[in-house]
Amino acid sequence: MPQKKFIVCLIILFLFEKQIFGQELPCSQIRKDTLWLCCGTKILFDNKLILISTDTIITGNDITKVYFLNDPYARSRVLYDSIKSKAERRDFTKLAYQLLFPESGAVTNKNETYSEASEESEYMLFADKIIQNIIIYIDKPFDETQPHPTRAQLSRIGNSLHRSTRKTVLKNNLLFKEGQRLNPYVMAENAQLLRSLPYLSEAYIRPVVEEKDAEKVDVIVWAKDALSLGLDIYLPSSTLFDLSIFDQNFLGYGNRLSSTIRYNSAEAPAITLKNLNYRIENIKGTFFYSEADYTNEFNHESIRLTIARDFISTQTRFASGLSLTHHEKIQNIFSPYFRQDHLKYFNPSLWIGKAFNIHSQGRPTQLVISSSLESRLYTQRPYVSADSNKIYFNSSNILFNIAISRNAYYKGNYIYQFGRTEDIPYGFLAELTVGPESYEYYNRTYIGFTTGLAKYFSRLGYISGKFLISSYNRNGKFEQGQCGMRLDYFSNLYIYGPFKLRHFATLNYRKGLNRLEGESVNVVKELDLIIAHPSDTAFYSGNEKLTLSYSSTLFTPYYFYGFRLAFFDYVNMAYLGGRQQLKEKNKFFAGFGIGAMVRNESLVIKTLQLKLAF
Repeated sequence: MPQKKFIVCLIILFLFEKQIFGQELPCSQIRKDTLWLCCGTKILFDNKLILISTDTIITGNDITKVYFLNDPYARSRVLYDSIKSKAERRDFTKLAYQLLFPESGAVTNKNETYSEASEESEYMLFADKIIQNIIIYIDKPFDETQPHPTRAQLSRIGNSLHRSTRKTVLKNNLLFKEGQRLNPYVMAENAQLLRSLPYLSEAYIRPVVEEKDAEKVDVIVWAKDALSLGLDIYLPSSTLFDLSIFDQNFLGYGNRLSSTIRYNSAEAPAITLKNLNYRIENIKGTFFYSEADYTNEFNHESIRLTIARDFISTQTRFASGLSLTHHEKIQNIFSPYFRQDHLKYFNPSLWIGKAFNIHSQGRPTQLVISSSLESRLYTQRPYVSADSNKIYFNSSNILFNIAISRNAYYKGNYIYQFGRTEDIPYGFLAELTVGPESYEYYNRTYIGFTTGLAKYFSRLGYISGKFLISSYNRNGKFEQGQCGMRLDYFSNLYIYGPFKLRHFATLNYRKGLNRLEGESVNVVKELDLIIAHPSDTAFYSGNEKLTLSYSSTLFTPYYFYGFRLAFFDYVNMAYLGGRQQLKEKNKFFAGFGIGAMVRNESLVIKTLQLKLAF
């Protein structure tokens, strides 16, 4: 049988030799005075967005003014669909096609792995040039110009369900303006900011030098929308599932509206509203956001109102936030025995901060000084006294924070996504937090220190680490403290023909220091456990934990109407100590599994994941 399959493959290669091998153009490249463009390529020329509908060769002096916005899968779709349509005319060649090609397969670009150069290097050539015009292009989520009629029809249907992002939304997310001098570091930060927006599947910023004045540039901002309507289903068991419906780009304004319904046959009523959330992003271009959130999950109901502005870039000088939250919950206590406490409390929080650039050469080093005021005021709780139920004391604290950091981003892909550009942070952070806390029966002082470092090593891969220690001091004695560290790693991308493989690992350690009665840590998340009843968490709780997680992802070349397939495996191990409420004080846990993931980068829905766990 293998011999027959080999002969059939040779026959189809002979029949379609010209079709397959006669189109090996050096796509999107300039060789000497010739520009090679493949079908499906998008280019910017003379500030116009142009789609190349057939393989094209251009010669002349103007070819250096062409900027590429490629869809690496467009050419493969055209080629495969063309071969498939011809092969299906005869039963024999149809069979040969199925043997030779996976359904709607796509050949990925081997160079799409990782860029070790920092992103600002792309803009250094245009440094200090004056920005004359800002030109914004926004593409629809799906390409309607495809030659395959079924795909084109599906693309039109998908786009009809979508409300395009308004240009004013992208303009409000720009960190530069016309008339300013181009700063490569600002451009790099802005490109990363645009790619982080959940309603965009891709974004680029391209400066173009003016013909008449070499000291001026036009800046092209190109973005591709993702279909903002989404549906997410979480089905951990036959008796419990969540159904989420959301719009990441409500009415094209970049705001988020979402709702989640939960079904749990073990509860009454079985169907409940788990979450309702509305978030308004970047109000009037100030980068302030406001959010209203209702959550009801596992005996914890909360209503939260927030308005805030974060430090989104090194250009952000001031940031602040105000949050008001009301909680009603049943608190599970695992030590010294299991019990459930009914609580109601109000949690207001206010913070403000200012950033200073203390090193202006190249990418700036930032010094951030901030302060926060936070309170927890109970209206319902168990009986408390000076020496009982201390975790339910009313409290207010004023914290002062000083942090120094220097961060940047590499560009890469095939890390957590399926080929889209991902921004990989690197740099360092050191942070000190101190401040007084007014506790109900006494006062104490909080002190905490955090430091982190992230770096890419060309031979090893990417490593990031974080260390923290914090505690309260009361009359010279430390209490309710913790210390811990975390290491994250992912390898370089290994390429085996059309397949791509990457390895991941996480090491996490956390220990409680003179904790209050009722406080603990657990390994439920690290072991990816499904807890049927809150009391079951007690078995996985203690005062100290050490966890190690390993996984690998195999990205395949298989491509079906925008959906891509990957396989994964994982191993989770955890050591838990200080299980005072149980006979076995220390325990080791382990789990492993395999699975498959399917994702379409033109959709905002989460990755569809199927796994078999042990």
